[in-house]
Amino acid sequence: MTKTYIPQALRQSVLQHAPEHCGYCQTQTVVIGIPMILDHIVPEALGRSWLASA
Repeated sequence: MTKTYIPQALRQSVLQHAPEHCGYCQTQTVVIGIPMILDHIVPEALGRSWLASA
């Protein structure tokens, strides 16, 4: 899980575009059995920042 602060507006945008499923593989939350979290494909360790993409 990321330690970077993710703005509320960005969280809402993600939830609108990918409700109750993974935005990458499209697996539904009900299949996984745990709540989804916000994450990103390019790791922060490689320089990715939520703030840079917002």
